[in-house]
Amino acid sequence: KNNSETFYQIDLYPENPNAKSYTMIKLKIDKANSRLTSVKMVGKDGIDYLIELTQFKPNVKVADSMFTFDPKKYPKNIEINDMRD
Repeated sequence: KNNSETFYQIDLYPENPNAKSYTMIKLKIDKANSRLTSVKMVGKDGIDYLIELTQFKPNVKVADSMFTFDPKKYPKNIEINDMRD
C-alpha cells in the first residue's frame, strides 16, 4: 500500500544470475487498473535503477519503421555492432 493506493509487486529473477549485472527486477502494478507504475532493477554493484511511469497511453499506433535500423542513415565511417543472438 502507498497512501490510499494498493499495488501488486512482482519480483523477476534471472535464469542465470552469474551472467547478469543485477539480482532482481521488481515490477509495481496498480491493483485498481492493472497498470505498470514502476520498474526497479536491483544491481549487484549496489546501484539500483528505478523507472517510474507517470503517463501511460495504451494502444498507440507505432510504425514498424520505428523499430528498423537503417544503416544508410548513418555515416559510412562508423562501426555497427549487431549484438542480437
